[in-house]
Amino acid sequence: MSFLPSAASTATVGWRLALFGIGTGIFQSPNNSAIMGTVPRPHLDSGVLATARNTGIALGIATAGLILYSLVPPPVIAQTSLDGSQAAFFFAGLKYSYLAGAALTAFAALFSGTQSEPARKNKEA
Repeated sequence: MSFLPSAASTATVGWRLALFGIGTGIFQSPNNSAIMGTVPRPHLDSGVLATARNTGIALGIATAGLILYSLVPPPVIAQTSLDGSQAAFFFAGLKYSYLAGAALTAFAALFSGTQSEPARKNKEA
């Protein structure tokens, strides 16, 4: 999405969003299993999973918003319809927001891959 041109067609946006959906589908189930695998059995419930998911969503939106709004001038953000130069500012900010998200995702994937085996198993508490 960070390389999406401003004049992109619906199909171009669609296949990129489909790629997001496929990636989420492939990631979500193993990630849920890993999260639930680190929780001691007496504390095992869906609240842990919901907390982890909601924390990630909140931090992701806050980070993307911080980057976007720090790069796009306030008058452009206040507009409801953008002309060519204003759209260029907005798409530049959006590009860097997506790139930061990709970098954070890569870091999270590396971090998840380095978990030791004992940390992944349920412990009786």
